[in-house]
Amino acid sequence: VHGLNSLRVSPPLPLKLLLESNSIKVVESLSVYDLSFIIAPRLNAAGRLDDPTLAFSFLNSTTKEEATKYLSILNSHNRNRQDLEKDSLEVADRQIDINNNFIFISDSSFHPGVIGLIAGRLTEKYHLPSIIISEKGNFARGSCRSIKGFHITNILRESSNLFIDLGGHALAAGFSIEPANIPKLKKKLEKYFTSTKTSAFDPLAAVDAQMTPDAVNSVNIKYINLLSPFGIGNPTPTFYFKDLIISSLRLIGTTGDHLKFKFGQLDGVAFRQGKLYSSLKVGQSLSFTASLDLNTWNNTTSPQLIVKEIIKE
Repeated sequence: VHGLNSLRVSPPLPLKLLLESNSIKVVESLSVYDLSFIIAPRLNAAGRLDDPTLAFSFLNSTTKEEATKYLSILNSHNRNRQDLEKDSLEVADRQIDINNNFIFISDSSFHPGVIGLIAGRLTEKYHLPSIIISEKGNFARGSCRSIKGFHITNILRESSNLFIDLGGHALAAGFSIEPANIPKLKKKLEKYFTSTKTSAFDPLAAVDAQMTPDAVNSVNIKYINLLSPFGIGNPTPTFYFKDLIISSLRLIGTTGDHLKFKFGQLDGVAFRQGKLYSSLKVGQSLSFTASLDLNTWNNTTSPQLIVKEIIKE
């Protein structure tokens, strides 16, 4: 919190330029969202695809000209990262088999710099542990994301003889492995996850409470935001909404990757779920999990739902 306030009061020149280049003119309103989805991806893109010292050089720039030069490179890498991530997600979605209570995909087309992002997207979408492997070179690299109740690093350590190296924590892990050992790892994980009986796979297990549309207002959202910043150890509160009627539905985003809803007067957006558009229709009843957000557009701020997972009942 103190770090965020410090950035609002006196942002370094490079970060100010980065925010302004992404249409964030009022630095005083800098949010955790801006840090997580605007600043961090652009800084991380350099290390994912090229040289991490580019981000360091950008942050240490002392003139506008120098910072602008590095920012252009970072923005370019981030656009490339977005393209790679999108293409890889499409490949992964075609290979998914969730019958074993986990996701395991190994592919030579995956760039090792984005496999962690792919694993995170799939775990968020399917509420299952995900293991994504990039088979490039003499050894393969894997990245994992998990859900509460499954310490993914400890689970992998039970097969430690298969790895070249392995590290991580409860919800994320990374490893390198010889390609010949990938089928052995998959077989061991299949045995573990198919024999595990738990309610952790239920998407409603991560829900904090059921909520009705009339409770979604600016006052309640501001109270919830007093609990921020959200992240590991303090997840964003998630709520269950049951049988809301879709009054409006359309695709948004430059390539139609996102869904925009209206439930009566209440707005909702589902990021990276555009493929569901054809299966939904106006007048349909929908149950889903969502977090709450205040959306500002044309100087008007209003509540909106960030739809996380649609519940099939």
